Amino acid sequence: MSGLWGAGGPLEEFLTNRGITTLFFAATLSDAHSKGFDCILLTDVCGTASAQNSIDATISNTEQMWGFISSTEKLIGSKEAQPRPIEEPPQAAE
Repeated sequence: MSGLWGAGGPLEEFLTNRGITTLFFAATLSDAHSKGFDCILLTDVCGTASAQNSIDATISNTEQMWGFISSTEKLIGSKEAQPRPIEEPPQAAE
């Protein structure tokens, strides 16, 4: 089961409250896409025990419907990929 399956769970709340809108995946991402997150599948670190055509279909579906594909090499080499601290969400005025 996915951490984003179902109606608003703790992971979705954590991501949304911190303004995190892009997630990188090495596995299924359709639940995150359905909740409005931008999804990037890292193809060189995903896999399955199924036949190669299952992986190919997942990559194709991601590219055509759910988001984008990339690789860890491209991610690590990107200036934008450098770690940044997660900011706490603004506190509500009392």
